[in-house]
Amino acid sequence: MAETWVHYFQPELKEQSKQWKHRGSPAPKRARPVISAGKVIASIFWGDSEGVLLVDYLTKGQSITEPYYANLLRQLREKLKENQRGKQSLLVHFHRDKMKKELSGQHFATDNDVMVAVEVYLEDQDSSYYEEGSVSSTNVEKVWKLARDHIEK
Repeated sequence: MAETWVHYFQPELKEQSKQWKHRGSPAPKRARPVISAGKVIASIFWGDSEGVLLVDYLTKGQSITEPYYANLLRQLREKLKENQRGKQSLLVHFHRDKMKKELSGQHFATDNDVMVAVEVYLEDQDSSYYEEGSVSSTNVEKVWKLARDHIEK
């Protein structure tokens, strides 16, 4: 995610406005560059292979509050679901099956222990593991749920 100010008007940089002139000719007249007062914050979310997933704009008078940010994360979650549609179940099974083999034989006392084990497992994987299929946050949540359901049975 990246956040950046986007002004209504952004003057070109001095480097961009340079002109070739003959020796002895006067320098071009330039107006004093002034950035406009109007601006918005652009919050950009992107995925590794999906490109830009979501862009959100925060306008003048708004501020990032807890409900605003929670809504933004819900929107991102929906975008992730849209991009993973059709691939999600395959992706979850692929990662779950490999993880099941790795975690077999271990005993967990609490939900938190299971979550920690899953996190450690996912963090220990090299990049080729993720290149075969992107693991979105929704997929990780599904893996945690599957692991908890498995322990509770």
